[in-house]
Amino acid sequence: MTTQTRPVNAIECGTVIDHIQTGQGLKVIQLLNGSDQSQQMTLGLNFKSEAYTRKDLIKIEERVLTYEEASYIAILSPHVTVSIIRDYQIARKFKPKAPDFVRGTFSCSNPNCITKTEDILHAFYVSSLYEQTKLTCKYCEKTFSQQSILLKYDPIS
Repeated sequence: MTTQTRPVNAIECGTVIDHIQTGQGLKVIQLLNGSDQSQQMTLGLNFKSEAYTRKDLIKIEERVLTYEEASYIAILSPHVTVSIIRDYQIARKFKPKAPDFVRGTFSCSNPNCITKTEDILHAFYVSSLYEQTKLTCKYCEKTFSQQSILLKYDPIS
């Protein structure tokens, strides 16, 4: 079997989000974009990776992510790398860390949580154990793995 390589087009200005945990790429796009479809994005799923066996990758043209935006991505994928591109070159590269607390972006999946019946902004404590990120609801105290995190579909930008 021969392996065929297909290039991913370079971007002139924007952001490359690399080393996204396989299967989290679509959630990252939802997190950043919500229902806004105005930005041109390239999504690569299940690419080979020397460091992690497989990974997802996103290129966003004409949008430069802030460290805060990238830190939310680190909740979904702790090993993510963010590169800011200017004139087709990497202007800055960083590995964001997940914040300790998040409010409003994610939803509690516990059907008995008070956030399901009251007009309360969802809030979670973020922790990491053995390279796995967990969210604990501030109200019902249930803990969720990064695979079971539900997005509120409100973009963070």
